[in-house]
Amino acid sequence: MVHTAFGKFSLYDLCKLISRWHNFVTTIFIGFILLPSSKCHP
Repeated sequence: MVHTAFGKFSLYDLCKLISRWHNFVTTIFIGFILLPSSKCHP
């Protein structure tokens, strides 16, 4: 178990959390890249 400010995390929970966060950030990042280009080229 990993002791954090949020309490006890198992390594598996930590990996799930990081994976979910990474997917979220990637989606936002791709959105920011694609949004301006789609506006410039309708």
